[in-house]
Amino acid sequence: MIQIKRYLFAGIATAVLATGFNGCTESYLDTNSHAGVPTDDALSTPGLIKSALTGVYNNLFHYRFAGNYAISIGDIPTDVSYWNTKTGHWGKLYRYSIDDTESYLDDIWEYGYQIVDNSARIIQAANAQLPKADEKNKVVLNQYLAEAYALRAYANLVMVNVFAHQVKVNGQDFSAQLGLVISELPIPAKTKVSRSTVGETYTHIVSDLKKSLAAFKAADGDREDKCYIGIAATTGLLARTYLYLEDWSNAKTYAQQALDKAGITALTYTKANYKSLYNGGASNTESMFYLDINETQNWSSNSSGTLWTTYNFSPSPKLRKMYASTDVRTAVQTWLALLPMLLLSTEVVSLLLSELEILPMPPIISLMRPRCS
Repeated sequence: MIQIKRYLFAGIATAVLATGFNGCTESYLDTNSHAGVPTDDALSTPGLIKSALTGVYNNLFHYRFAGNYAISIGDIPTDVSYWNTKTGHWGKLYRYSIDDTESYLDDIWEYGYQIVDNSARIIQAANAQLPKADEKNKVVLNQYLAEAYALRAYANLVMVNVFAHQVKVNGQDFSAQLGLVISELPIPAKTKVSRSTVGETYTHIVSDLKKSLAAFKAADGDREDKCYIGIAATTGLLARTYLYLEDWSNAKTYAQQALDKAGITALTYTKANYKSLYNGGASNTESMFYLDINETQNWSSNSSGTLWTTYNFSPSPKLRKMYASTDVRTAVQTWLALLPMLLLSTEVVSLLLSELEILPMPPIISLMRPRCS
């Protein structure tokens, strides 16, 4: 038995050594990837473009962008929020003790530009396929194209309000200040880039939103699912962009068009009805576009709900005093006298802190100085 085992181990060793020697032959030094997809073929069909677009939504949904950070950052370093210092989350931003290694800012920048870059690749691929597509594929390609334009605009609108100066403040124009890195096409790796101005960034955002609406028109509509950005939400974003530009006429025009498209003729004015808006899923009839965040899919400890409860942030006493007892928004608030926190329905608080609820967006802030509400 011992001799048999010895021969067995010797056989295995011989096989391993033989395999090792064969690994040094030329055929085993092939450095080509046989599992990946070449860049030129990655978006060569409408189906592949759809898959890539799903990836863009995933980056948007992520807690490092619209799933938490990119929304919450508009409220944390302002006088509408209160932090009791019991945890360290967001503490530096709350105190305006910021350096260039701040992870929350780095994550918003990284995920925002991933949305911008991947949207640009989809736009390029869809435009290349459209001339030769049949009628059926033209419809879906135009829908994907419209969504990519809108998602790129949304990401840029978020980032320019986090990393640059407000474009206008009570008529004072800051459009010459440095804005974002803007490009219509994907930017190749290691390309030297420079920042556009705030004004140029806003021009690009408006252009993308209008191109999105044109593509939706060419597709004869959107997907009619609020988990995907559609005509109403895109029009609402255009209204908000004009609002930031202090173009009141266009802001009003596009806001009304967004409401009309969404079929919103009245808002909720009873506490019971307001609370029911936040039952989850598609329960919010005043929403035009939402992330499918629910009890089982909510980023857990990285969710907005955790930020405004366990991580000890809450609306500030100053803000709370502004709510009348009859204010319907108090229907989703439960203030515990012994605990300095506010218990809220999941992912509600960012909407409560925004007076304009066309689409959840961070208020305009400048990280160079505090800004009172």
